[in-house]
Amino acid sequence: MKGVRPRHAGAPSATRQLPRMLAIAGLSLLLSDMLYSFSVVPRLNTVPTVPVWWWIVVAVPVVVALIFIASRLGSWTELIVSALAIAVLVQVIVVALVLLGVPGTRNTAIHWQLAPLTGGVFAVSFPCLLIILAAIFTVVRLARHDASAG
Repeated sequence: MKGVRPRHAGAPSATRQLPRMLAIAGLSLLLSDMLYSFSVVPRLNTVPTVPVWWWIVVAVPVVVALIFIASRLGSWTELIVSALAIAVLVQVIVVALVLLGVPGTRNTAIHWQLAPLTGGVFAVSFPCLLIILAAIFTVVRLARHDASAG
């Protein structure tokens, strides 16, 4: 069909890539949490408010992982499935961190409202992931289209 870009030859579908994508997302979330635990938490009582650049540094692993994942998606269906799977992973990681009593989770609303049991984190992370992945996916798709047209 004219105007429809075929899938890259030999590129595995997101379904087959899903375990790798989840591993990348999980590692990025854990790295981000480690950065938070080791670089932000010890300094919290030294500043009146946390500088924005600290949050940017903590978010970098997740942003890089989402760019990597979104750039490998081949369809909107793969995007939705990936966002759902990563949102479930976020929920599982948050539950594990809360249950382990990791710094930064002991006095949170998540801990006291039993969000691990109600899926509160999932309810927030899925729409956010969907929007972020959709934006990156769209930019990558447009860039590939421009590159193939020119």
